[in-house]
Amino acid sequence: MDISIDNNRFKKLGELSKGEYETTLFIEEAKWREARKHSIGASDSAAVMGISPWKTEAQLWEEKANGKTIDHVNDSTVRGHRSENHILELYGIETGRKIFSGERIMLLSKRNWFMSCTLDGIDFTDEDDPIIIEVKSVKFSHGEWSDDKIPDYYFTQLLHQLAVTGWNEAILLVRFTRNEGWDGASERMYHVKREDVQDQIDKLVKKESKFWNEYVVNKRRPPCRMPTL
Repeated sequence: MDISIDNNRFKKLGELSKGEYETTLFIEEAKWREARKHSIGASDSAAVMGISPWKTEAQLWEEKANGKTIDHVNDSTVRGHRSENHILELYGIETGRKIFSGERIMLLSKRNWFMSCTLDGIDFTDEDDPIIIEVKSVKFSHGEWSDDKIPDYYFTQLLHQLAVTGWNEAILLVRFTRNEGWDGASERMYHVKREDVQDQIDKLVKKESKFWNEYVVNKRRPPCRMPTL
């Protein structure tokens, strides 16, 4: 099964924008990474909200306003990234749905030009109503995950992607491991529909707009966030 996006599918992705976003395909990963510095991506949204376990709002500001690169790369993140397309492909095989990778395709919002995203996958089964697919390979942690709950820092990514695309649904595919091997591994799927989260999308867009226009554009460092006591 080939989940890559060919020129026809890339063109279709643009046609489905309905004026919400513009698409750019980057052949070279380095150029894609450079382009990401000029907008807020889905993986940046948790930092803007002050809930990212990997990056603070101030660190994100350093990246966007001053061009600094702050990557948190370790064995777990490398393993997770390498697993994503395999998880996506397996999902397509087992469900029979038309699944394609969005790797190195940037969608830039026309409504909110400071917002962009690169989707892990797209479900094109209904080409007039595509579905966002986000993929994670993580260690299971009690309290953060349940049958109907995902961590807030991943939830904001889905909200951000729904805001950029204007689409109606997002799916989070998760593969859990309890150690570094196959023992105890399991999968779970979460659905998020726009009609259920529109208020949260609006709040996220408002917050990201403030971060970009007040702090990044003006090169003014955001104030320190005080812990909740």
